Amino acid sequence: MTKRKSYSNDVADTWDERFYTPALTTALEKLVPNFDLKPGQNILDVGNGTRIWIPF
Repeated sequence: MTKRKSYSNDVADTWDERFYTPALTTALEKLVPNFDLKPGQNILDVGNGTRIWIPF
């Protein structure tokens, strides 16, 4: 467990720069409308890391 925590701490500052790419943004923009969310609905976001879903 300590190794995982250490790894997570080490990569946290650059995680979004490395993985939050224009291609991922495009994919999320296409995916999220399929959830058919309505205003006022709640979403439980568990284990989402750096919270890349929030803007969508």
